[in-house]
Amino acid sequence: MKKLPALYNNLKSLFLLLWSHGMGKIGLVLICLILVAALFSAHLGTVNPQNAGKREEILQAPSAAHWLGTDDLGRDIWSQIVFGSRVSLAIGLITAGLMSL
Repeated sequence: MKKLPALYNNLKSLFLLLWSHGMGKIGLVLICLILVAALFSAHLGTVNPQNAGKREEILQAPSAAHWLGTDDLGRDIWSQIVFGSRVSLAIGLITAGLMSL
């Protein structure tokens, strides 16, 4: 149990160090946005990212229906990014947890 106060102090020091620099603030904000996108991916995704689109939807530019456009199979790029962030964060957290043991 002595690890928790030390971990808290280390995280607090890291946060204060990052927050004191302009680029650190930008990085923290981006990380928070990615966390929010991962947590609420079911609500933020416009469509199922695995569904292939219609022929007319292949390589479309960004629009109201597809915020970042579509790929060469007509899949929504925004939904792929949002749903993919969950997997990336889970792998990162599991790895960090295993490395701290």
